[in-house]
Order: sequence, then C-alpha cells, then structure tokens
Amino acid sequence: MDNMNAYERAAAWMITSYDGARAAGIDTEEQLIWTAKSFRNAFFDVPDIDTGLCSAEAYNNHIDGKPELNTHDHFNSRTKSSIEFMNFWREGRFRMDNLQDAVQFMMEKAHVNTITRTENTDLIPIQNNEETKHLPYMQQYNLIRIDKLYPKPDLRQKFIYSVDGAVYDNATDAARVKNCSIVTLNNRCKSQSKKFSSWVRTEKVWEKIPIPPKN
Repeated sequence: MDNMNAYERAAAWMITSYDGARAAGIDTEEQLIWTAKSFRNAFFDVPDIDTGLCSAEAYNNHIDGKPELNTHDHFNSRTKSSIEFMNFWREGRFRMDNLQDAVQFMMEKAHVNTITRTENTDLIPIQNNEETKHLPYMQQYNLIRIDKLYPKPDLRQKFIYSVDGAVYDNATDAARVKNCSIVTLNNRCKSQSKKFSSWVRTEKVWEKIPIPPKN
C-alpha cells in the first residue's frame, strides 16, 4: 500500500477488513452493521475535500478577516457512509481488483462545506436526531437558517479586469482569454500607452451578504 494515496489506502483497508470479517464468520446483518459502525473512523482519517461553498455568515466572516470563526461541515454522515460502503461491498461492487469505485466513493464522502462554528453547534443535534438525521443536508441546513450556499470568496483575487469591453472577475480568466501571462496582463493595465487604454483593472470590493435578523 506504500504507493497508494490516503483514499486508496482507506478503501483498501475497508475492503480487506470486510473480507477478513466474512472469513471469520461475521456475516449476519446485525454483525455487519456493527462492523460498519466500527469502521466509520476510516472516514475521519482521509483528507477533507472542500466544495468551495459556504454559508452566508461564513462568507461574511471570511471577508471580515475572521476565518477562525468558521469550520468545515462533513455533511455526509460518516456512520451512514460506512454502512453504504459495506452494502456496496456485499453487492460485490467494491473489490480489491476493482478498487477505483471504492476510492471514488471515499472521495465523494470526504467533501465538506464551510459554515460558522455557531451554525455547526446548532447543526449537531439535527444531525443526531432520529427524525432529522436522514434528511438531505440542505434540508438540515434550512432548519438552522442556512437557505443557500455561496462560493467562498477568494481574497487573493484583488482586482476586476475590464479588457476590450469584456469584464473578468479574476486575473486568471482575463489572462487566459487574452492569451498572455498574468504579469503581462497587469503591466498592460498599468501602461500609459494608448494601445492598452481599454485594459483597465479596478480594486475589488467585497460586499457582505445581507442576513435577516434572528427572531
């Protein structure tokens, strides 16, 4: 397993562990569910994959320079994901000679959104409640007043570019379209030459997302 990445190692470990459990006679529904719950820690050990989406309050914290008030939400239940993995293994879909499907599953379940620490605290009882823990994650979010997710602001992008009448939200897109480097793009925007008079950059202003007051 030395040449495997973290997701491959986790998937291979779970498959071989289930194979070993079956060889040891652990094969009833109750035994396998117990085993799946025991294996849920594999979903803690793989690296998070950021969706790039955040709640409105997390967005505002980010542009206020307070990212420490935010946290990642593992919106895929690790216990539920482990049981789903086990069921795919029982169906013969996840095998060592076809590891990629299991790896893709591990990566899919490793995705996280960004919400505030306060929102995360409010979310925990909803994720653990028998009546609400099986709801899709956006329905769970709705219960704590997260009605929409927003692309996380990339504060490294400090300018908006207007080049030959077209507007670009970041330097990468503008440079790609104009087939030049980012350095060349910025130099042309700063140039006093009439040739580049239509190349303009303006400082980006990050505006907060309005949030209705809590009742």
